Amino acid sequence: YSDSRRPLNYIIKKPKVNFEKQDVLFFMHGNGANLWKYENYLINQFSDNYVTVILQAPYEVSLMSNKWTWFDGYISFFSDTTFNEEQINASCDAVLFSIDKIIEKEKINPKRIFIGGNSQGGIIACKLALEHPDAIDGFIAHNSFMPISYKILKDESKYAELKGLVINGEYDETIDPINSKHIANTFLRLGADIQTKELKMGHEFPKLSRDVINEWMAQNN
Repeated sequence: YSDSRRPLNYIIKKPKVNFEKQDVLFFMHGNGANLWKYENYLINQFSDNYVTVILQAPYEVSLMSNKWTWFDGYISFFSDTTFNEEQINASCDAVLFSIDKIIEKEKINPKRIFIGGNSQGGIIACKLALEHPDAIDGFIAHNSFMPISYKILKDESKYAELKGLVINGEYDETIDPINSKHIANTFLRLGADIQTKELKMGHEFPKLSRDVINEWMAQNN
């Protein structure tokens, strides 16, 4: 996908006050979602203190469905742990490519770059944070789990500057909350600065989650 050299489809919300340099959050939806789900009220619940870009996944679940996925075989993953490595890597490349292109196109002067994702989008965020900690300043994994396959940099000191926020729902029946502990522990062992938050929710992405993200983004300022 990334070879087509077009950034992923996205929607953007810029702060009303245009500071010289601004933090930017690139956020990735879960499996089967689309930009329309974020377009109205939802993107507006991300704070005005930073630029929010919602990226749409590159693969359509089925023709004309307007449901998008970062990689196929998401549900079967839970039973047989096979992972669609090619699509995952292509999605990661597409996200990195899109970050640069969108910053250029939207004339953003980034202070720091954060990537985040809900559910399947969080897997991509984790993989990017593990493999490209030098390209971002922080990551958010919401109701998510670790990619099965990833490479850790030889120079682990690169993770020392990385900040992470790991959120999970206490009653999540889709992705066991133990997975969020696994994400946090993996990054803590690498020396990253990780905060965790367990909310009284299931496998959803409510306003409460956006409040926690906004607070964390402000705190890291």
